[in-house]
Amino acid sequence: MVDSLREWQLALPYTLPLLTSALLAIVIALTVWRRRTVPGAAPLMILSIAAAEWSFAYALEIAATPAAAAIFWARLQYLGIMTLPVAWILFALEYANLHHRLTRRALALLLAIPVLTQIAVWTNDYHGLIWPQIRLGTVGSFAILNFSHGPAFWICNIYSHLCLAFGAFLLLRRFFGAPRLYLRQVAVFVAGAAAPWLGNGLYVLKLTPWPGLDLSPFGFTFTAAAIAFGGLRLRFLDVVPVARDVVLESMNEGVIVLDDQGRIIDTNRASQRLLGSSAADMIGKPIRQVLERWPQLLDRYRGIVQPGEEIAIEIDGKPYVLNVNVSPLYDRNGRVLGRLIVWHDITALKQTEEALRQRNEELIALQQTLLLAKEEAESANRAKSAFIANMSHELRTPLSAIIGYTDLIKFDQDRRGQAIYAEELRAIRSSGHHLLALINNILDLSQIGANKMQLQNELFSIEALVHDVVTAVRPLIEHNHNTLTIECAFDDDLMFGDRLKLRQVLLNLMSNAAKFTESGAINLRVWSEPASDRALPACDAQYVVFAVSDTGIGIAPEHLSLLFKEFSQVDGSARRKYGGSGLGLAISRHFCRLMGGDVIVASVAGQGSTFTARLPADVRRVSDGSAAPMGAAIDPVQVP
Repeated sequence: MVDSLREWQLALPYTLPLLTSALLAIVIALTVWRRRTVPGAAPLMILSIAAAEWSFAYALEIAATPAAAAIFWARLQYLGIMTLPVAWILFALEYANLHHRLTRRALALLLAIPVLTQIAVWTNDYHGLIWPQIRLGTVGSFAILNFSHGPAFWICNIYSHLCLAFGAFLLLRRFFGAPRLYLRQVAVFVAGAAAPWLGNGLYVLKLTPWPGLDLSPFGFTFTAAAIAFGGLRLRFLDVVPVARDVVLESMNEGVIVLDDQGRIIDTNRASQRLLGSSAADMIGKPIRQVLERWPQLLDRYRGIVQPGEEIAIEIDGKPYVLNVNVSPLYDRNGRVLGRLIVWHDITALKQTEEALRQRNEELIALQQTLLLAKEEAESANRAKSAFIANMSHELRTPLSAIIGYTDLIKFDQDRRGQAIYAEELRAIRSSGHHLLALINNILDLSQIGANKMQLQNELFSIEALVHDVVTAVRPLIEHNHNTLTIECAFDDDLMFGDRLKLRQVLLNLMSNAAKFTESGAINLRVWSEPASDRALPACDAQYVVFAVSDTGIGIAPEHLSLLFKEFSQVDGSARRKYGGSGLGLAISRHFCRLMGGDVIVASVAGQGSTFTARLPADVRRVSDGSAAPMGAAIDPVQVP
C-alpha cells in the first residue's frame, strides 16, 4: 500500500496533466450537450468523451503498479484512441456542410479498422499483432511499460493520421473559403487537433526524451484548452458555417455584413450575382470601393434607414429596383460591431405594378369609351324609336285609306252585282291589313324600346274576349282545314287588365297555331288557378291561364331560344315558307310580363306545340306596370 502510494506520488507530474485534460474534455462534452442541436455538436461531444477516456485510462496506466493492471488500462485506452479519428472525420464533415456525402457504405468502411483494432488489442496475447513484446522500463524514478509495435498497431496508427489529415483538409478548405467571421474558429480547431497527433508522432518515432512515454494524451490538454477557447470566446457552437450556409446562401435577398471599419466581412451568393463580383473580390474590401458605381447604396449604408426603402440602380445597363434595409450590429455591451445590409430585388414586382397601372388606365379609358358609346347608343335608340313611331303614324294613314277605298270599291261592285277585279281587291285588302298589322307591331316595338308602353286596364268578360278572338281567327283556322275546340273552366268570368293587349296576345297565339297546322286540331283551354300553385309572381291573387295547343309542325329544342326574340325566326325551309316578321311572340311575351304574367312554350318537332299565357285576374295586385326587357331569356320549357 505504501509502495502504491509512493508510485502515485512519483507519477503525479505526469498523471496530473492527463487527469486535467480528461476533466476539461468532460466539461467540454457537457457544454456541447447543452447545444446538441447545433450542426457538428454530436460528433464533437463524442470526440471530447473519447479524449477524456484516453487521457484518464493513460493516467491510470502510468500510476498502476502491477504490470497486469497497467496492460488492462493500456488496452482500455484504445476505445478512445480508435473513436477519436472517426469522431474527428464526422465533425469535420458536418462543420464543412458535407455530411450528406457520408453514405452507409462509407460509414461502414470508416468503422472497419477501429473495430478490427479493438478485437486485435483484446486478443493480442494470442497473436502479438499490436504489441509483439511488452517490457518494463523507467521514466525518472517510476516504472512504466515499454511497448514494441506490431503490424496491426502501424495500420491503426496510419489510419488515425490519415483521418486527422483528411479532417484537417476539410477544415482548411473551409478556412480558405470562409468569411472572416469563421476563420479563427477553423484555425483553433486545426491547431487544437494537431497537438495530440504531433505528440503521437514523437512517441512512435521515439524522438521524446522519455522513452516509452506517449505524449499524445498530453496534447489533449492543449486541445481541450483550444476547444474551450473556441466555445467560450469564439462561440463556435452559437454560430457555425453550416447554419450560415443553410440560411444565407439559400436566401434570395442579397446580404452584406460590414465590420466597424466599413469593410465587408461576409456576403452571400445573391449579392454576388447582383453586383457581378465573387466573394474573394468583395471580402476584406471597404464597402465604398465595392459600391463605388452605385452612390445611392453608399448613401444608405452610412446611416440607419427605415425598413423597405426603395432604391433604383443600373447594373450593366439593366435597371434594378431594390428594397434596402440597413441595420446596426451590436455586441453585448451595446457597442456597434458593424452593419448588416439586406436588399431584395423587387424589379419584377415593380414591372408588374407598372403593367397593372397601365392596364388599369387602359381599362378606365375603355370604360369611359364604353359609357360614351352606351350613351350614344341609347340616344340613337331613342332617336330610332321616335323615328319609327313617327313613320308608323305616317304610314298607317295612307294604308288605312287604301284599305278603306278597297272596301268601298268592293261594296260598290257588290251593289251593282259586278265581280270584276274581285280577287285583286281581296289581295289588296289582305296585303294592306298584313302591312298595317306589321306597322302596328313596329309601333308597339318602338314604344317598348322607349319604355313608353302603358297599360290601359279595364274590367271585361273573359268569355266575351274569347268569343271575339275565336270569331276573328276562325277564317284562318278553316282555311287550313283545321278543327277548333274550346274548353273554359274559370271561377270568375270577370278580369281586370288591358283587354286590347290580351286580345292581341291571344290573336298572335291562335294565328300561329292556325298558320303552322294543316288538317289538324287546335285547342284553346282557359282555367283559373291560385298564384301559390306556380313559381311565378308570388301573391294570394288568382291567375287566369290561356293555353293554345296545336298538332302542327312543332319546334325543335335547339330553336326554342329564338321564339321570343324580336325579328328572330326559326331556321328551316319548312318553317320559313309560312312567313312572318318575328315580332308577334316577342311582343306577346312583353305584354304578358307587363301585366304581371308570362308566356311559356312546350313543343316537340313534328307533333305540335302548346303556348301558355298566364296572367293575374286582377293586374293591380301583382304588377306595377313595368316589364322585362325585350329579348330576355326564355323560361325553361316542358316537353310533353
